Amino acid sequence: MKAYMPFSNEASWSENVSSLYGTIAAMLRSGNIHNFDKRQEDINLQFYNLTEEIRKGLPRFLADSFSRTLEQFRAAFKGREWTLYAIEECYVALRKAMREAADRLTHRGFLTAPEDILYLKLSEVYQLLDRSSGEAGMEDAAEKIRERRINREFSLAVWNVNEHELERQNQDHIKGLPGSGGLAQGKVKVISGAAEFGKLEKGDILVCSFTDPAWTPLFLLASAVVSDTGGLLSHAAIVAREYRIPAVLGTRVATSCLKDGDRVMVDGFKGTVTVLKD
Repeated sequence: MKAYMPFSNEASWSENVSSLYGTIAAMLRSGNIHNFDKRQEDINLQFYNLTEEIRKGLPRFLADSFSRTLEQFRAAFKGREWTLYAIEECYVALRKAMREAADRLTHRGFLTAPEDILYLKLSEVYQLLDRSSGEAGMEDAAEKIRERRINREFSLAVWNVNEHELERQNQDHIKGLPGSGGLAQGKVKVISGAAEFGKLEKGDILVCSFTDPAWTPLFLLASAVVSDTGGLLSHAAIVAREYRIPAVLGTRVATSCLKDGDRVMVDGFKGTVTVLKD
């Protein structure tokens, strides 16, 4: 079996089943895995009570219009999610094709390692797959990969220069955007991807660059969420509000300033993270 080689930060479960195991393990550690049906019933009841309360405050003709519009929005939301699913399925197929192309080009000697294909344009990949490409094509590809790898490292350094400036200013008091209100203290766990989901224990502060739906079970464990990116409508903010835990987003530097084991106070009202000294 070929070794898994990611072509995105978060590959799908069908491509990397170990990430699914990490998600299931996080759900089990939360102790809430058997409460999902009850939780869904509570959510449905809250939704019904809230909509009925709104309807009672509206004139009859507006109440009916409100109900129809609400159902249309809910249907559109489901449609949006299915569209995203279909798009991701296309990405899965494309990544599989690129992995196969990378394996073939590595076997032929055009690439030193399969990951080198990430530095080539699609048109260049097609040219190399054409068996007419000889030694000249191999040398040309190697030079392009070398130059683009150097350029990427330089660009990353320039991109991160402002973050390093912020780190030097104050590493013990990080400012971000208030995404979900509340206060929480706990130990930091910096999670970079699904492979590290097992690090997070109940009550820890989840610190990450970003989250997506695959990270949702971690919100059952975390007492607060702090991310480098995101805003009020980001996945982390929405899910944190749903689970009623504090969230500070868009800090830019949290994952580089904080380390595992740091004790911090997260203020989701002010959008601040303060390192607590012994």
